[in-house]
Amino acid sequence: FFVIFPRLIEKLFCIKVNNKERILFFIICMYFFKGLILYPLSDLPALCSLIAALYLLLALEEKEGAISEKNVSYIRTKKWFLKEFFYGVWIGIFLGGAYYIRPIYLSAIIGTLIIGLYLIRKKKRYYLLYSVIGLIFVALPQIWINHTYFNTYSPMIQTESEYDGQSLYLQQLNWGIQVQKYETNLDLETYNSPAISFKDTIGIQLLEENGSLTGYIEYIKFVFAHFVDIGCIYLKHFFNGMDIIYNTTYIFHLNQNRFFIQLANYLLIIFGIEGILFYICKINWTVTKIGVFLLYLLPVLLVIPTAVETRFFLALHMLLYLLACKVLLSVEWKQSFWRNRKKKLICYILFLGICFLWNSQTYQCLGIPLW
Repeated sequence: FFVIFPRLIEKLFCIKVNNKERILFFIICMYFFKGLILYPLSDLPALCSLIAALYLLLALEEKEGAISEKNVSYIRTKKWFLKEFFYGVWIGIFLGGAYYIRPIYLSAIIGTLIIGLYLIRKKKRYYLLYSVIGLIFVALPQIWINHTYFNTYSPMIQTESEYDGQSLYLQQLNWGIQVQKYETNLDLETYNSPAISFKDTIGIQLLEENGSLTGYIEYIKFVFAHFVDIGCIYLKHFFNGMDIIYNTTYIFHLNQNRFFIQLANYLLIIFGIEGILFYICKINWTVTKIGVFLLYLLPVLLVIPTAVETRFFLALHMLLYLLACKVLLSVEWKQSFWRNRKKKLICYILFLGICFLWNSQTYQCLGIPLW
């Protein structure tokens, strides 16, 4: 929170994150992500591993650009080859670590290899090819596990059900159509189940009419057949994934007053969106930077159709929170705000009103009061 993620955003957005902004971001993360830090969940270490890989990728491109400006021939020396090899292997190790901690990060590995093929073909840069060595190194324990228990040498995590052979992600897609949001509950006096599924009546009705989806082709056909309904369901998923109500991950007091945490989260999100719009024009876009930006957000996009939990959206929260800290402490942004304060305040009020309305609709299905 304090070191490597701000450095990644600095390299990506071509901005400088000072110590005040880092401290504010650190405090915000300690509050909103308290549960992810206290309990041994997979989301934070997997994301940290991805961030480390993406940071090394941008750092290597930056070093290559700086050296190329001074002396092109240096790129071809043994010293530079060793640096490329070292960075490439560690990129592979961190990407493999992210995947084996949380399988959704397979998308980041595939995306990185695509970027690597582009760099080999267009620029004759081979450092992402070396990441395969790191990936193989990290995959060895999984290969051994798969051979021992599943009689296969595949490096992939085995996610198929032993009962019906259906993959975990396909099951998640089925659940996602029926559920707006999922929370884990320990307040059994208020609610008699550890699993709280906020049901989506439209999605349940659609699946009852169609039947359970047993294949990805069938799922795609189902989505296009009910495009508007599914689009609305997934829009609610996105909002509910960003809507932090309980920062402890496990709910200890289901009916706790949640107004402050909601208000703070919504304001940080809208300031973060302003930060993206404010700083995105500063980015010196390259294929690698575009790839890094997409690879960072791709796992978040892939979980939207599933039974969402707010912890799945940690990457997007962190991005918006850091840029929110950046604009709130920026003199340039404050001047821009005061010049357009009436329009901005109207937009803030409308945004907050829509967020509280959507939140109340989600929690009404369980009869949980708004505040």
